[in-house]
Amino acid sequence: MDYKSNIEQMRKNFASSRRTRSDRLKGRPPWTFNHVIGAQYDKQDEILFDGKIFYASLNQANTAIFRKGFGNFGAVLVYSPDPFYDEHPEKLTPIARMLYSYKDSAQNAPSELKYFADAITDESVYFLNLLIPPQFTYGRVVYATTVVLHRHHLPGRRLSGGLFPILANPDAFKPCMVLPKAYWTKEFTEAFLSERI
Repeated sequence: MDYKSNIEQMRKNFASSRRTRSDRLKGRPPWTFNHVIGAQYDKQDEILFDGKIFYASLNQANTAIFRKGFGNFGAVLVYSPDPFYDEHPEKLTPIARMLYSYKDSAQNAPSELKYFADAITDESVYFLNLLIPPQFTYGRVVYATTVVLHRHHLPGRRLSGGLFPILANPDAFKPCMVLPKAYWTKEFTEAFLSERI
């Protein structure tokens, strides 16, 4: 797959479209009120109008989002604004897996990653746009962040692939959200649904 041409087309799709009600987040979980992840909902207009499209790799997610059903669930993502990842988003996956390898074993994590290890072990801990130390990202800017995944934004209404586009703007605000599926390319959608990415 030509990842770069796909993300460029998704950016064009998004830029040329008016925002609709279906782009907004629906079914806000009650626990997000008075919670750090509530910023995803409180700032969704900013995300939808000023967000930029980047690829994100899944670190972990509530297992319920992998099955058909109802409800929106939390996840940890790794993403980067570095243009290198437009062409090579698969390079985010080893970083996500490296962080995940310390789940339930924070005592084995390097001191610079202990917070990440503790946070992904305790799935009730949410954080927004934490910069991963550059010695673990080949010197590139890479963030780890938590998000609530909304089924109506995902093809098939569930998480299939481990790589997908998000809306974020780390220079302007901290929360992010999955790019609504209406703006995905056909090729990327099919790859996501077939679990090839």
